[in-house]
Amino acid sequence: MLGLGAGAGALALGLLGRAFAVNTDCACGFLDPVTGDLWTDSTIIYFNETTPDQIASTPDFISLNFTNIYEDGYDATFRQACYPSNLGLTDSALRMVLSAAQPNHVSVGSGLRTTRQDIQYASIRAYMQPAPMYGVGGSAMSMYYHFNVSQSISLDVVTGNTPAASTVNYRVSMPRVSLNPYNYTFYNVSQDTAKVYEKNEWRIDWTRDRVNYFSSLNHTASWNLTRSQYTHGMPSAPGPIYFKHWATGGATTQGPPMADTFAEVGYIRIFFNSTISSTDDNFGAQCRILQTPTCSTDDNTLRGSSTFTADSAKRWMQDIRPYKAPKWSIYGVAVAGVLFLLIVIHAIFRRLYKFYSVPKELRPVHPPAYAYKLDRFALHGELTREMIKEKKRNEKAEKKNPKKTGLDASPVIRSREIDPETASLTSFVSTDAGGSVRGFSSLSGSRNSKIIAAAIPTMYYSRPGASKPKSKLAQAQDDEEDEEQDERLMNDQDEDEIDREADEEYENLPQRESLDQEQRDQEGVAFAAAMKEIPEGEEKGVYRTLDTPRPQNSWFRRFFMGKQVDKQEVKQEVIKANNRIDYLDGLRGLCCLLVSLVHYSLSFYHGFVTPDNPKFDHYGFVNWIRITIAPIFFTANFGIGVFFVLSSRLIGIRYLKNGLLADLAGATFRRVPRLAFPVLVAVVLTYFLLAVGATMWLKFMPAITWSNWPYAAPFRNPGYFFNEFLALMWVTPPQLPQIIYNYCTGVLWTIPVTIQGSWLIFLGVIVVKEIKNPHKRFVYYGVCMLLSWYALSWGYFFWAGLAICDLDFQLKYRAWVGPMGPRKILVVSILTILVFFSIAVNYLQSLDIIVLPLYEYGIHPDLLTGKTIRDSPSWGYPPFQYPQVFSLFGSVGLLMLCDLSTGLQWVFNIRFLRTLGFYSYSVYLLHGLVFWSWGSWVTVRLGVLGWPYWANQLVNFTSSYLVLTAACYVWSPFADVFMMKGSTALWRWAQGRAFFATIL
Repeated sequence: MLGLGAGAGALALGLLGRAFAVNTDCACGFLDPVTGDLWTDSTIIYFNETTPDQIASTPDFISLNFTNIYEDGYDATFRQACYPSNLGLTDSALRMVLSAAQPNHVSVGSGLRTTRQDIQYASIRAYMQPAPMYGVGGSAMSMYYHFNVSQSISLDVVTGNTPAASTVNYRVSMPRVSLNPYNYTFYNVSQDTAKVYEKNEWRIDWTRDRVNYFSSLNHTASWNLTRSQYTHGMPSAPGPIYFKHWATGGATTQGPPMADTFAEVGYIRIFFNSTISSTDDNFGAQCRILQTPTCSTDDNTLRGSSTFTADSAKRWMQDIRPYKAPKWSIYGVAVAGVLFLLIVIHAIFRRLYKFYSVPKELRPVHPPAYAYKLDRFALHGELTREMIKEKKRNEKAEKKNPKKTGLDASPVIRSREIDPETASLTSFVSTDAGGSVRGFSSLSGSRNSKIIAAAIPTMYYSRPGASKPKSKLAQAQDDEEDEEQDERLMNDQDEDEIDREADEEYENLPQRESLDQEQRDQEGVAFAAAMKEIPEGEEKGVYRTLDTPRPQNSWFRRFFMGKQVDKQEVKQEVIKANNRIDYLDGLRGLCCLLVSLVHYSLSFYHGFVTPDNPKFDHYGFVNWIRITIAPIFFTANFGIGVFFVLSSRLIGIRYLKNGLLADLAGATFRRVPRLAFPVLVAVVLTYFLLAVGATMWLKFMPAITWSNWPYAAPFRNPGYFFNEFLALMWVTPPQLPQIIYNYCTGVLWTIPVTIQGSWLIFLGVIVVKEIKNPHKRFVYYGVCMLLSWYALSWGYFFWAGLAICDLDFQLKYRAWVGPMGPRKILVVSILTILVFFSIAVNYLQSLDIIVLPLYEYGIHPDLLTGKTIRDSPSWGYPPFQYPQVFSLFGSVGLLMLCDLSTGLQWVFNIRFLRTLGFYSYSVYLLHGLVFWSWGSWVTVRLGVLGWPYWANQLVNFTSSYLVLTAACYVWSPFADVFMMKGSTALWRWAQGRAFFATIL
């Protein structure tokens, strides 16, 4: 055997001026007696008959010497390299060494290719032995033709860690056709798998009409492709033939190995046709003159190679004609673009003219934010029959009970909003001589009528003699007393008259669904507080512009805390009124940010989250982050758990408060459209971006990031798209929807979970409402949560959210806990322990001390065997789509701590988090698309330029989140916010009510 050191010098193979051995007896070509294929040229070499000097002088092969900058493959986390020093000769074969894995993720192998690059169609035969199986990683011994990514043919003999993981892969890439590789396990190739590890002949026949694969071990373990199967035909560009021993760390090779390994090649026999015209002419002329018979490709006595010129060693250049768009398409785009610009310009000028045509002093000015806060999900409202009836009752009651009128009396309008865009304002508000608001009168001539209409819903009674707004409980009691007194003053005739007048007025007004009663209460408190600040002597009209004191704080406070006023009473009331919604938005925003950070880490810094795969880390600090920061912030299961608990807490509020089935029916009807439409828009956007190659750099990224997690494949056709989208809405969790593999990150698996959880709550809240005894009710919660947990369903997260909602709105647990005292200290301590226990579970797992989710997962039943998962073959770490009870502890603990802790409320009231909460659904759907398109391009381009990885990711992280911010800002109004209103419009349409105003 020739040692590797000596072999390196002997195998400096190159294109030399003389031939090694020439086939002069086969001037009329080589005929395959089985297939009938006729080949003009050949390259034949037997390494057991070849000396190092002969190999060094052959012009037929070139040893490979390269180091790739990146790899083509979603799981290729190691970059390939080939060095001539890894080639060597034994007594019977050419040895190709694959070196052990290197910490810089470079896998150094070996290989050679034909010097000739004019090979078009060939019969490739090689006597190859793959690397033996060591159980420490795998490798692939391959022979293949390659011109580019769309024209290649390969045969890979892959040795994995076990014979069951070892495969023979047949791959073909054709223009405009995407084919999955055809795989045979070693068991399929031979019942005696030991024979597969020995030397065997492997063969590829490539012609104009077909590609066939063969093995001397098993002729049935083949793959035959014909031209009739594919419209665009077989690969046809000429190119070289390669033989290589390699590994990239992917699922295909399961390597690279942790120790040096080797494969061997006994002989190479290639029969092929050439694209060089002179060769074809010589072949035809010689056969016509000599009239000699052809040689057989099965003749094992053939040696040597056909002669060739320097032109045969040149890469073939494809003549690509520049694309020229047809004129009709250019005209169509131009006309559409001009029309679009005209429409935009018209809309802008129309709005400007409408605004500036009104004198400045008469222009409508919106009341300041602290006076009232319009619900961001319902910009318009409706004037309901109850509101009109209440107005009529107030008017009649004041006529019959004059002592209730006066300067301190104000009307209660505890109803729903007028549509300020389309309502015909005929009788709404008036003020008496003393300045108090009394009843409703004509405002049709007021230029501020829309502002008045928007402000009306926020006015509430201020009881005579009251110095500040009353609490909600006291206000509700006063309102009930007023209603009882009003009813005693009216007779049945008055009630019938009121109903008739209210119906007539109601039918003439465009309307929209009401806001949540609690939100209206909060807005009313804020408006009443603001009205008290109007100086005496000025008119207390609701359409008057209120002056807002500007905050005197720094830009930092303005950015993080938003605008604040100096009026202490107003400030306290506003914060009290809106604090609850704001901090829940902030919590939702934080969890959304954490989920995106987890996915960013999995894509670009895999070691932050997963220690075992891939091998090694870019920097030493990655391991420290994995065991310190990551257990707290990089836990997607925890963030998703908060989403589910928070969702169920909010969707059951209205029915628990008022018990109206109409509200529950509306929420049920709106739920699926509200979730589905933004997903549809995001999936359509992803569909087109994947089709045009926006994520083309994603498959080159793993060799730079060392992460094999990102993967996204285009839809095969529109039929698959529609099928997978429809299945997404109705697939039964924990089954994974197929669409997650055609979408950037697999976040869409949570959509069916959310829908299923919504149905669970919509039905469960009806049952809960009818269980009047709190003890029995919470026993019911416990039983439902226990059963859901045992069934490995996310349902117990939703039940937990409904239980918290019940505690808050039915049992007033926050009032029960009270201010700082023993009771609050006990409750906060228990909740804190739950949160820290959830974090501790992640810490123990990151340190490999104990993996509690593994043991919890083993308790549940296995659906296939009926045994516990621990006793079934599927036992292992739970898949990501399964819930973990430890995440529930952290989610519930954090959510209830936010209810009780003013410090946490202050944190989650930071303006940045509240804004992020508003855009959370957009961030959730779009972050993967941005990371895997823009982020992959930035990472690969900077990697090619040789940037250090820390600088690469600093630029990528900053730019990706800036692009994500811009994308969410542009995308949300057209998809997310639009469907918030659109789902309500659909429900109103289904009820036969006016619905256009709800989506304006």
